[in-house]
Amino acid sequence: MPRVLIVAHHFPPTGTGGVGRALGWARHLPDLGWDVTILAATPTPNWPQDEALTRQIHANVTVHRVASADPRPDSFRGLGHRELSFLWYRPALKFARALLAKEKFDVMLATSPPPTSLKLAAQLGQEFKLPWVADFRDPWAVREPGPWCRRRRRVYTKLAKAIIAVNPTLAAHLKESLNRKVTVVHNGFEPDEILTNVDRVPRRAVFLGTLPALDTMAPFFKALARGNGEFLHVGHPSTDLAAVVAAEGLKKVEQAGYLPRTEALRKAATGSVFVTALAPDLNLTLPTKVFDYIGLGGPILHLGDKGATTEFIAQHKLGESVSPLQVAAIATTLERIWSRPDLYSEDLKYQFERRRQAEWTAAILMDVVKGRAT
Repeated sequence: MPRVLIVAHHFPPTGTGGVGRALGWARHLPDLGWDVTILAATPTPNWPQDEALTRQIHANVTVHRVASADPRPDSFRGLGHRELSFLWYRPALKFARALLAKEKFDVMLATSPPPTSLKLAAQLGQEFKLPWVADFRDPWAVREPGPWCRRRRRVYTKLAKAIIAVNPTLAAHLKESLNRKVTVVHNGFEPDEILTNVDRVPRRAVFLGTLPALDTMAPFFKALARGNGEFLHVGHPSTDLAAVVAAEGLKKVEQAGYLPRTEALRKAATGSVFVTALAPDLNLTLPTKVFDYIGLGGPILHLGDKGATTEFIAQHKLGESVSPLQVAAIATTLERIWSRPDLYSEDLKYQFERRRQAEWTAAILMDVVKGRAT
């Protein structure tokens, strides 16, 4: 049985969206014939925690957690504060060297962000002559990197045997920047997390996860108010949301707050449209929540008119994208979605199950092990 060491700084019980990718590998790769070991950071204080996620980890997976040498008090760590994940590098390198000195692995897989995971894998790969695969969930750390970060990205991935990206737009960017072949493996959803026969509330718009800057959402709230809609936010609460929506005339608003994943999906499933919104400079990003929305089976409204998310939704006929600034256009789009929800295709839904994505990942890893990767 081939052995893979997965370097994933963020991993359950941390409950943020980025952990799902590595969790999917930890759940499904063992059943696809892989012996899996995870190297992760200990949970960051003040970040959301979801202990239920750890129950999805396959019983045969070994998880090693290494604490980060972050000197700040707990109150200055976590959501809303800059993550000093680069401080994880030295303690993780020390631990991994000891691990690789006594255990043999066939391949290593490092997922980023943070890019510290790529730096760690690059160093270990050189020292132990261990082939490795670089996985990009974002171009570097959410936004497209500037010249210095692009150089570091090339240095870190120079000796990687394969490169994976989470969406075609990001893959094209990396291919051009790194002059390398890049394979797309999407994020996905777990069917057993999705409830069936949930009553959808008419004209309820749901946003799952952390809201973007509320001033960018104001036109959407105004459009939703015009259509006598309601808004449900399931995720880390915003203290300013009530005031912003009131200023735009929206009266029906609920903040469910952060919930364990199963409860969050159960709550979100009541929506009749699922909303995404990104800052204008995040054109290479396809949020994990899009795949949750695919699993939930409702139409998606993306507040953005270009970039990876817009292209993905259009390609798979999952909903509509609209300029986030045009109140009238948003209102018209909402009415169109609500009047004809059957327009939006679920035909391709099951190709986005996490097990299917794990199968693609397993094939890439095996190509590397067999020396077939280019």
